[in-house]
Amino acid sequence: MSSNFMALLERISSRAEAEEVKPTEKPAESPYLQRLLRRVENRELLEEAKASTLEVIESIKMDLRFINHVLKCQNCMAECVLDVERYGGVNIGLTSLNLNDNDVLEMYADGEKLAEDFGPSEPELLNLFKQMPKAENYRIGNYWLMLKGETNFETEKFIRDRLEWHRKILLYELRKAREHYRILLKWDLDGDPPLPYYRII
Repeated sequence: MSSNFMALLERISSRAEAEEVKPTEKPAESPYLQRLLRRVENRELLEEAKASTLEVIESIKMDLRFINHVLKCQNCMAECVLDVERYGGVNIGLTSLNLNDNDVLEMYADGEKLAEDFGPSEPELLNLFKQMPKAENYRIGNYWLMLKGETNFETEKFIRDRLEWHRKILLYELRKAREHYRILLKWDLDGDPPLPYYRII
């Protein structure tokens, strides 16, 4: 290395040791900057909420299409009857026909638990849940009874009644999800974001 370069390095290191580093104070954030940062964060929340709500809307539409198809197609209805009688409806993919979780679902039919969980501000929803066809009111068959030769089961009637009821709930939820999406579109990004929308069943 050249002597000039070495002298320069020595001068820099001696100056760095001599100078005392003073901590700088963080400048106070302006209200304008705080509002801008909040809006940027809220923009991200808005995009996530919109995507989530659109997914909910699409899942409700898929369930509605499935229910409408099962109610028209005798082959699919026969499969549903077989699944409900043999496996308790767990393979169908609809909460309303899953007899293993039926007690949880029917718990809302009296309205008290529903009002407790979802609030009394939804009288239409409370009324719809009170209309739920209860499994105990149907003679649902099973594989073992069929082997014994017993017939006259009301499994298909139960499935039809429960699917008609479920369709009403889904139409209610679809309307609410679309209203929520319109609220998201109108949100001005100031203040707290709207609460996310979740499906009931």
